[in-house]
Amino acid sequence: MTIKGKPDTARASCAVALLCAAALAGSFCPWTTAASAGTYVIDDCPLSPRASTDSGPWSVFGGQQGAKGSCSGGVGDFIGPEGASMSANQVDGVQVVAPPGITIPHGKVWWFVPHQVSGATTFALISANIGIIGESATPTSPVLVSDFDLPSNTTEVTLATYCANDDAGAGCSIGPGLSPNLQLYGSELTLANSALPGGSATGGGLLGTGALSGVQSMSYSAQEPSSGIRLVQLRVDGNVVAQKDYVASCPYSNFVACPPSVSDTIGFNTAAVADGEHSLELLIESAAQNTSVVYSHVIHTQNATKPTPLGAPPGLGAGDPSSPDGLDFANGVNASTSAELHLGIAATVRRSFAHRGLRLAGRLLDSHGAPIGAATLDVTQQVAGSAATQVIAHPRTSSDGTFSLAIASGPSRTIKVAYRAFPSETSYAAQAKITETVGAGVQLKVSPRRTGPDGAITLSGSVSGPIPSRGVVVALLVHYRGSWQPFRTPRTDRHGHFQVRYQFQGGVGHFPFRAQALAGQAGFPYGAGQSRVVSVSTG
Repeated sequence: MTIKGKPDTARASCAVALLCAAALAGSFCPWTTAASAGTYVIDDCPLSPRASTDSGPWSVFGGQQGAKGSCSGGVGDFIGPEGASMSANQVDGVQVVAPPGITIPHGKVWWFVPHQVSGATTFALISANIGIIGESATPTSPVLVSDFDLPSNTTEVTLATYCANDDAGAGCSIGPGLSPNLQLYGSELTLANSALPGGSATGGGLLGTGALSGVQSMSYSAQEPSSGIRLVQLRVDGNVVAQKDYVASCPYSNFVACPPSVSDTIGFNTAAVADGEHSLELLIESAAQNTSVVYSHVIHTQNATKPTPLGAPPGLGAGDPSSPDGLDFANGVNASTSAELHLGIAATVRRSFAHRGLRLAGRLLDSHGAPIGAATLDVTQQVAGSAATQVIAHPRTSSDGTFSLAIASGPSRTIKVAYRAFPSETSYAAQAKITETVGAGVQLKVSPRRTGPDGAITLSGSVSGPIPSRGVVVALLVHYRGSWQPFRTPRTDRHGHFQVRYQFQGGVGHFPFRAQALAGQAGFPYGAGQSRVVSVSTG
């Protein structure tokens, strides 16, 4: 559900002032200056697309009894203010404020605001620098999904519960004990940042002025304190010959999404290019996708003359000292260290459990668009939630550079197709990947299907696929008063089975039920999946 509509002017004006007053130290309500920038996305709390367990830059304000600031407990956990009641005109909520140089052009949040038990009326509000941008009556649906574009100069986003002054000054009673006034289950924020990374080459053979041969390297340092360092590339004549990707150290859960600085070494085999002069560049890329060339130099390569393997273009296929016979034969006709891999499928695909598995086709080309034939490719998969990568196939390209293969059914995963121009190279010349999300398979049975207004029913079912030993959480929902409402969250056994008894409390009518397996559960590599609807009649 996306919050829409124009809020009541009087109530909105009061709430805007209160939201600004509730902002954290260093935040402010006026607009800032817009800037052209690269972008990146950060995820926080378990319902975000990356199922993060970090609350990131979000902070909690208000709450008469406390503030829950951590969502590290996995699926179903949240952050938000806690308090059994609120005063009239009180605003409680969560807020994110960007540091200087960073703006927030887009946001998507998964959250919930309860309805008051008694007293004045509660409302769910979203505000930015410009004031309130969305309002909804409470209670919001079990999980309210709000997806919103923001002005390019937005630096603050606030989600709030607002207790109106519409009951003769009385406040809002929320519930007993530490009842949360607002729950943020997940957020996905798009950030804009124009800061350029910096760095320098600090040593190594590639900085020399003499003739170079064999494998040569350089050491370097790189810094970008606002979003972090994501990638370092070594380029020769504009082509990438080596790179260091720091994504494994990039949680993408806060403004500094990657390491703010790195010091490392990078190199390449100079025999992979023709003898002579070449331009050399060291390029740094930040998490915000901004790039800087921090070192440029002209190098002169001079390697011993060796026979060129059949099918390799000039300069490719020169010997590698690590090869037993002194030759490193090219992988394919027209082999190229600046190859391109194109896949005939979207980069992100979603499939149901019943229709998992796919056919993967693509084409391998050199930098001039010519096909690379007779090349052997690596196809790997990394199951969601696992750090291990497994090679699952080695397709071979045809003379026109095309290839096709069937990928066996499996869980949610990342599938990569990769090409090495020479077998001895430790890095790939070209890669392409797809992210496949497979929805969990869920079955639901309800018995009996007809009962009295105070009758009892049994809901049982199962979740398919490899199940962790502690089981998985299943949400049971009933369609009531126009929306799906959760009423139980049982955990399956290690075989994926669950069973719950439910008793009606005088309800008369037609009640649809369904079960939903939640995404992001530890040891369960599947996306959200739901059962068919099963209806029960009472009366």
